[in-house]
Amino acid sequence: MTRKIYFFATLVMLVSIQTFSADLLYPELHVVPSAEDRLRQASKNDDGFFMRNWQLLTPSVALIASGVMLQSDQDITNNGAVNNSDKVDAMDNAAYLQMFAGIAFAGLTYYLDSNDVYAGAASQISKMPSKTKRDRLMRARLAEETMYHRYKLMKKTRWFMALAGIGLSQMETEYAGKDAKLVAGIAAFTSLLPMIFKHRYEEIYLDYDRYKNRVYGPVVSSGLIQTANNEVVPGLQLSLKF
Repeated sequence: MTRKIYFFATLVMLVSIQTFSADLLYPELHVVPSAEDRLRQASKNDDGFFMRNWQLLTPSVALIASGVMLQSDQDITNNGAVNNSDKVDAMDNAAYLQMFAGIAFAGLTYYLDSNDVYAGAASQISKMPSKTKRDRLMRARLAEETMYHRYKLMKKTRWFMALAGIGLSQMETEYAGKDAKLVAGIAAFTSLLPMIFKHRYEEIYLDYDRYKNRVYGPVVSSGLIQTANNEVVPGLQLSLKF
């Protein structure tokens, strides 16, 4: 009788562990905070426009300043005396291009920030059913996709702004005045900021993804184990995966 009780208890334990392990095939359902919670928290962020986007706005403003200085502070001479009109036109065009690009980058930043995709997705997902595991999994994955798409978009945007800012800030600086060269150097330096510092949209998804990966370990599951005597017996397997 005692053996039967032990056998039954062991069997129940193994089945329960196996069921729990199978449930971990869907880590989205075990992440805290969930993807839906992340969307709602992100949509309510009130840090201010500049604090949310400072790594993009700073090089944009610096690029505009570089264009203004390049147009007003030029040192173009031919044989030390005569102005070179072709070079003046080239520098003016470069200056206008820098100013236009800086304004465009700032405008793009404002558009991405004002277009609250997180709030729209959170509102849409909240209207979906959540009774079954399939329903909850659908909600979690739609929320995760929203964060991931925003993450990819912002990653490409900040790298594009950084590389374009570095290149544009150094256009036609050979005959720029001392002050114009200084501002151009500052603009090139600030263009490195998007490369170094990730945007808030990226950090939101990366934090969620890091927590989701932690769900996988450690995992205990039932299985067959080969003993030293080459006998196969039921046992527990502990897997540490991150």
